[in-house]
Amino acid sequence: MIESLPLIIIFVLGLLYFLVKKIDWPSRGAIGERTVSEKLQSLGEHYIVLDNLLIPNAHGDTQIDHVVVSPFGIFVVETKCWSGWISGGENSAQWTQTIYQEKYDKPNPIFQNKVHLEAVKSALKQYGDILFVPIVVIVDCDRLVVNAPNHSVITLYSLKEEVLKYHRILYTDEECEKMALSLQGLSSDDEERRKEHIQKVRTYQAVSQAKVDSGVCPRCGGALVLRNGRYGRFYGCANYPICKFISKSV
Repeated sequence: MIESLPLIIIFVLGLLYFLVKKIDWPSRGAIGERTVSEKLQSLGEHYIVLDNLLIPNAHGDTQIDHVVVSPFGIFVVETKCWSGWISGGENSAQWTQTIYQEKYDKPNPIFQNKVHLEAVKSALKQYGDILFVPIVVIVDCDRLVVNAPNHSVITLYSLKEEVLKYHRILYTDEECEKMALSLQGLSSDDEERRKEHIQKVRTYQAVSQAKVDSGVCPRCGGALVLRNGRYGRFYGCANYPICKFISKSV
């Protein structure tokens, strides 16, 4: 038995080598992006989350980790899976990653996110003046010390809170759906994923209409009340002017 141990060890090492080489293990960055996506998906039904968009811009194509379309604004989210201590400035070319007193240079992700932001703005320019919120999320870092007064740079644990700070309703659900479909249509994703997204939007529309039919505002849950307007009667949310949802019929 003892004599066979070296052969067993060699077999196990060979098997491990095969697994590492042959199996397409997800990268650390991919795992971080998936984690951020799951956090964004938990925001609720009023937030349409688009992941891994490839959108054309003036210089070719730009890959965007996440775009969240909501009645409260459009969030353009860049994910970085960096450990250790992360420090830097909004206009610094390089940030610093410190791990056990060893320092490493990292490219400033704010610059990258600004390019993504401009691509999304260009893609949605037909919708007029839109509130865009750029966010950089650092996953796995132990400490984050970044001076960026004009750009949100946060950890994963602060992501949901950061997005929910924006609660003023600016766009209708229909406008959000159209903007999301415009971005998805520009992206070079496969046809199957596009169909899944369209089905998701249609399901959301059906759920919203069911709430309207029940006399409930699909945005905030308030009651729909009958009002008189310039162009006749309509149903509006009882929480107006905080919520400006309207419907022609219930």
